[in-house]
Amino acid sequence: MITIKITGAKELTANFRQLPLRAKDELTIALKAALRDIRDRARAEHKFTTRSGETERGIEFNQTGPLSGVVGVTTKIGAYLHEGTGIYGAKGRPIVIVPKSRAALRWATGEGFAFSKRVVIAGIKGDPFLYKAARKETAAVRARFGEAIRKAAKL
Repeated sequence: MITIKITGAKELTANFRQLPLRAKDELTIALKAALRDIRDRARAEHKFTTRSGETERGIEFNQTGPLSGVVGVTTKIGAYLHEGTGIYGAKGRPIVIVPKSRAALRWATGEGFAFSKRVVIAGIKGDPFLYKAARKETAAVRARFGEAIRKAAKL
């Protein structure tokens, strides 16, 4: 999850309710555009292999306050893809896969099918696509808020 907070605007946040409506609108537009752009870049520039597009659609943003918002992943697999699992993950443990509704797991091999009651895999290396997207959008976010603050000051 990426959180955007405007640093250096503490007074502005405290007095947000007293700002003219147009100034609030400018800052809200800048915030939503910044969140959207980070989300769109994360959706477009990730390194994981996509199959259904569910993980990309699960990268979402939400405005959490007058001058704050989050960009995050709403799918469980998205969190694993972002942070990694198994030997690459924070806990350093392999993943154990067991069947949910059958007696055994089954997968295709070159000679038919293989069966097992459980499989242990090493895990996947994380792809911190949210962090990368936020880093790449930093200059644009700063410029967007600078322009919004300049417009608000003229009102």
